[in-house]
Amino acid sequence: MTCVRTVVLNALDATIGIKGNPEFVRAQIAGDDIDLAELNIDSLSRMEAIMLIEEALDIEIDDDEVLEQKTVNGLIAYIEPRVGPAADASRHP
Repeated sequence: MTCVRTVVLNALDATIGIKGNPEFVRAQIAGDDIDLAELNIDSLSRMEAIMLIEEALDIEIDDDEVLEQKTVNGLIAYIEPRVGPAADASRHP
């Protein structure tokens, strides 16, 4: 099974270079969550990242609900339950 955290971080890195952001690196080293606003992600970049996540995980997620997620861990927690057997069953009746 694909690691949702890895997919999300790779998508954010592809859109805004998250892995080179000093605030993100500091939070990762400290084991802290980080607000998406602190990463200077605008709504267009966020939607681009969501499209990459949807493609990588073969899921569809609600744009409005995902835009409500304020932190990296919140985004991951929102996506995780939408991946796996339950998500597969909903797409293949």
